[in-house]
Amino acid sequence: MVFPDGSGLFPQENAPCHTAKIVWEWFEEHVKESMVLPWPPDSPDLYPIKHPWEVLEHHIQSRDCPTLQLAEIKDLLLMSCCQIAQDTFRGLVESMALFIRAVLVS
Repeated sequence: MVFPDGSGLFPQENAPCHTAKIVWEWFEEHVKESMVLPWPPDSPDLYPIKHPWEVLEHHIQSRDCPTLQLAEIKDLLLMSCCQIAQDTFRGLVESMALFIRAVLVS
């Protein structure tokens, strides 16, 4: 059992990977353990980590690297993370209030 006390709450942001048949079948099998939270179809994105992941992905894909070992990938990710400007993170934190207001309105 994933949440034996029935406390599992899952926000489904309507992404295709969240609404796939196999996902809904899993939730139907675990209905006593968890609940899927209703989510408006056009809700604002409340995952601020999404933007830094995109920056990180772009930085890594722009490098001409041969196939790397796991330790090398870890080092590359850490180095790339350190190169993301602090203003990027500051802007994400400061924008969260707007996103939260938009969710409360919807």
